[in-house]
Amino acid sequence: MKSIASKGCFASFAGVVSLVAPSLAQEAHVHSPCAGQQSREIKSLSEEEVSAYRRGEGMGFALLGELNHYPGPKHALELADSLGLDQATIAKVRAVFETMQAEAIRLGNLYIANEAAFDRSFAERAIDPEGVRERARQSALVLAELRATHLNAHLVVRDLLGEDAVARYDQLRGYHDGGHPVPRGVRP
Repeated sequence: MKSIASKGCFASFAGVVSLVAPSLAQEAHVHSPCAGQQSREIKSLSEEEVSAYRRGEGMGFALLGELNHYPGPKHALELADSLGLDQATIAKVRAVFETMQAEAIRLGNLYIANEAAFDRSFAERAIDPEGVRERARQSALVLAELRATHLNAHLVVRDLLGEDAVARYDQLRGYHDGGHPVPRGVRP
């Protein structure tokens, strides 16, 4: 009796293995969404991201300001005529934009350099947990400064434009709260 039961268990086990083994083999051939990225110069950054950092682009860093009624200098300049900005205000907004962009380019290049060094430390197997923490901290601090640079420019532009131009900016950019424009005089 024992040998028949043992044979039955083995047969059941063999049946399970024959069902599971093909799916395990298939899983081994599933491609990762990261496949192909191993050939990047800096593994953590795409070529598009590197280019955007080098150009000082916003990359969503100031979305918090933009969507809370703090216009960005680039878009304020693009909409200057529609906003009715005078030449003096345009010159001030342009100066804010140029200062912000120069600092954003500087910080973007610093971030790229930090990430390249981080990548090299992994590629050369010259990293340990403390090194990971320190390099991650360095990159995060640069990104924090970059975000602050963009957001601070939005603060300055809001003050330069005034309430009426901010309300027009929000309308032109399609920012309405629940279908209603932001009330005049309300400063978040």
